[in-house]
Amino acid sequence: MLREVLVTILLLGASALASERDFMLPLKLTHSHLEEIFLGCKEGATDAYDRAIDDLAPPGGQGTGCAGFIGPATLGSLLYKDLKAHGNLKEWEISLQVYEGKPLKISWQKEKLPECYDLTFVTNDYEKDMRKVSELEFTTSQTVVIVAGLNPEAWNAVKARAQGEKPDKPEVAASAKPATKKQPTTSTAAPSPSPPSKRIAGSVSMLVIAMGALLLLIVIFAAIRR
Repeated sequence: MLREVLVTILLLGASALASERDFMLPLKLTHSHLEEIFLGCKEGATDAYDRAIDDLAPPGGQGTGCAGFIGPATLGSLLYKDLKAHGNLKEWEISLQVYEGKPLKISWQKEKLPECYDLTFVTNDYEKDMRKVSELEFTTSQTVVIVAGLNPEAWNAVKARAQGEKPDKPEVAASAKPATKKQPTTSTAAPSPSPPSKRIAGSVSMLVIAMGALLLLIVIFAAIRR
């Protein structure tokens, strides 16, 4: 029973760690039949078409451009969401059909780029680090590629965070000696006097008791004399 529990815990930990690399990046489109397309990696996905994960793009419209991910030839359709399995190097091919007189623009938010991967936009003419630019414009139809390479340093940082490890402390802080605790000592000195307020309260109490006793004696004496 204990072995099964340990195996379950290890599997859950591995799954949680793998999901740390999951991401889905929206690419916003201008002058295209779709407003956005999505690429990413997901635990449990494959590089082929996954019916429950990936989504087919609708047919292109009229009077505008068309953009979508190129999937398996057997699909006969572009994808507007393409999530792949994790790996050290992943690629997404995007078909761009530019409508005459309407340049097709692709843009993205840098803060949504995955932490563990470095993404590069590759076209017929150039390569762009997607962390340094946030949009590209195309005036001619072509196939472009987005390449994602696993960043080892970022991935190690994610693993350390997922496993609850703390970063190394600076040497100065590590070499600092903790303050020594004072050992408790037995005191033979006389107890400190009570605060004045407590002394006053005690005196008043004693006075009340004495007056009560005196009043009782007077009552008893009066009763005897009768």
